[in-house]
Amino acid sequence: RNLAYIVSRSPEALIVARSDVAGGDLNMVGQIPTCRDPSRIQVAEVPSGGGSVLLAFVSCFLARSVQVIDADRLQGITILTNISGAFEFVIDGPRLLMYTADFSTSVLRVADLRPLVACLDGGADGPEECSPQLLGLVGLPQPVSELPR
Repeated sequence: RNLAYIVSRSPEALIVARSDVAGGDLNMVGQIPTCRDPSRIQVAEVPSGGGSVLLAFVSCFLARSVQVIDADRLQGITILTNISGAFEFVIDGPRLLMYTADFSTSVLRVADLRPLVACLDGGADGPEECSPQLLGLVGLPQPVSELPR
């Protein structure tokens, strides 16, 4: 594919660029608007419809959300909301799971990506049907300000 996925804060967008040769100049392929204050990106290939689809997960710290973008079609799919605090996340494409480390409450969240893949395979009436579902937490939520020093 020779594609680069770049999170931009101004404009607030995911920029997709292509290079014809390794280390060469980048040519813009597309720009997808993101949520407020995009900060991190994880790109993962997930199984879908007998093949696979490349998804970009863009975290938006101030908006407390993760936007899911179909990187092949260059369009937004859904937004995961109410993810508190600073976080790091990783996508397990083969198992269709997303792990989110929430530093502000000291927990690890595990979310099921199957509703998202089902939406890609069969469509949905609205973006809320495409949102991954929280399976559970690892740890007890405790604000960092309340942790013993």
